Amino acid sequence: MRILVVEDEPAIARIIKSGLQKGGHVVDVVEDGIEAKNRVEIYDYDIAVLDVMLPGADGYEICYFIRNLGLDTKIIMLTAKDDIDSKVSGLDVGADDYMTKPFAISELEARIRALARRERIVCGAKLKVKSLTLDLSTKTALVNNKPLKTSLTEYRLLEYLIRHKDEVCSRTMISENVWGDKDHISNVIEATISKLRNKIKKLNNNKDIIFTIPKSGYRIY
Repeated sequence: MRILVVEDEPAIARIIKSGLQKGGHVVDVVEDGIEAKNRVEIYDYDIAVLDVMLPGADGYEICYFIRNLGLDTKIIMLTAKDDIDSKVSGLDVGADDYMTKPFAISELEARIRALARRERIVCGAKLKVKSLTLDLSTKTALVNNKPLKTSLTEYRLLEYLIRHKDEVCSRTMISENVWGDKDHISNVIEATISKLRNKIKKLNNNKDIIFTIPKSGYRIY
């Protein structure tokens, strides 16, 4: 999953980012509310972890902003306050969960997994394009009901392409949303897609489902 962490205390932000990355997530960290608003308008986040007290715009305002955009990003609020009013305020503006500082990274990871399970129950556990099926609960892929062996990065790439199957995904979009940065070299992306194509074609009667759109990027259909 791609996760946005909005936390203005650098030490806490580093701990959260490191812990979530070890769990296989792509993590972006910003320190103020204005930048957080800019990010959610540009990038597709599965989870947003928002501190309440932030410069520029507080966590409640960011949460309200995300919901007004119509995004289904799951939101976890972080605060040093343990009073009921603070929790109610966060939930009222659209937060999905609330955690009080200090907390263990393992607890945050468990909350994220719980929200992901809730999302799968609501939206269904599988994504499908033609002969390719992704099981979101097990992070596995099938082609013509045969197991497709993928690395974590390859799986993320397939999931991103399927979720955006009606769009042409540029190399920059793929780099930012799969690798977590906009400067990932084009050759690495091309090599990963080429490897995936070969794996899929072996299970799909030599038919491709990932196509290069000249001078634009890639599309799956």
